[in-house]
This record gives sequence, C-alpha cells and structure tokens, in this order.
Amino acid sequence: MHSQQLAEFISRYNLHLPAVISAVEERSLNDILNTYDYNSKEFRRGRILYISEATLEYLIILLVTGSFLARLTSELGFSDSLTGIISSFLTAGTVFQLPSMLLSKQKVKHTTISLGVLGQWIFMFLYWIPLMVFSLNVKKYLFITAIFVSFFLYNIVRPGKVDWQMSLVENEHRGQFTGGKEIVSLIFGIIFSFLMGYIFDYYNAYGRLDRAFFISALTIFILSILA
Repeated sequence: MHSQQLAEFISRYNLHLPAVISAVEERSLNDILNTYDYNSKEFRRGRILYISEATLEYLIILLVTGSFLARLTSELGFSDSLTGIISSFLTAGTVFQLPSMLLSKQKVKHTTISLGVLGQWIFMFLYWIPLMVFSLNVKKYLFITAIFVSFFLYNIVRPGKVDWQMSLVENEHRGQFTGGKEIVSLIFGIIFSFLMGYIFDYYNAYGRLDRAFFISALTIFILSILA
C-alpha cells in the first residue's frame, strides 16, 4: 500500500527519486505521505496526556513566578528591585531556547524528559533553600543559581518537546487544539493559585511560613511525578 502511495506521490508532484529517497532517510514514510491515523486510540490518548502534562507543568511554573516568587525572595532578604530584575530575566527566558538547536534530534524524547524532570526538581529545591541552616548570603547565592539553572533547563527543552507533542495533532487542527489546551491550563491555574495563595496566607498569619514552603516543595514534587 505504501509503495503504491509513494509512486503516486512522486508522479503527481514530478519528484526525482533520489530526492525522495533522501527524504525517507530523514523522516518516516508516514511523515511524507501524511498517512497517520490521528483518530486512532493511541493518538487520542497521546493528546489527552499532552494536555495533562502541559497543565501540570503550568501549575509548577505558577509556584515559582509572580507572587509566590516574591514570597520566596522576601523570605531570603531580597529587595523588591532585585526581585523585579530576577523576574525580568525569567520573562526573557526564551533566549535560553537558542541552545536547544544543539540537542540531538534522535534522542529528543529522552533528552526532554530527563532535563525537564531535573528542572522541575530544581524548582522544588527553591522552596527548600529558606529552610536550610546556611547563612543568608549562602542561601541567596544558592537561590539565584538554582532559579537560573532551572529556567534554563525548562526553556532549552521546550522547543523540542512542543515539536514532539504537537506531532500528535493534524496541522489544520493545531490552532484549535492549542487554544483548548491553554483554556484547560488557565482554569486549573486559577483554582490552583487560589488554593496555594490561601495556604501561604494561612501560615503567614501564624508566623509559620516555613510550613507553606514545605507544602509547596511537596506539591511541586507530586506534580513533577504526575507530569
């Protein structure tokens, strides 16, 4: 069946056979002929898992940005201006995606999963830093190093991960799929932010912010396992 389709494909577009053979070496025959069954059980399951993973990852990012990041930096004695500088660098984290071109295309799944999990565990480590017995200056250096390394890892694997996961969706449906995925992440993000904000406010009122940090670290660990 594939041989007949390939012959028709070559004839229709007046292609040279050596060029087609070269393309087959780089990509699978299904990629060239676009004969994937996107309605199959495996593809539908893959898209559901993609939405779930993206949502869980978004919840983790929420815990290390915005007001939650400000709580951490305030506890470590950072000034508001320095906190703003750190946030600005993290916002410009897409620059970190440039080195992603150096990652091996053959091992994209293994690389993105390994580095992605490592980055999430470093996010968890951020909440352990205020609980450590080191001096405040050591904690500050640890925090700055950890947050930049974690966001570097998060951004360097992102292009390859998105390319891999979006291959589960037909080209003409990717915009609609992405919009639905973002809506799901947003809804869960609102609920999650409210619950975690309540936990921080509750323990802060009793002067036990350390417990909120412990719960946050545990939450990131659970989310990373689920993702």
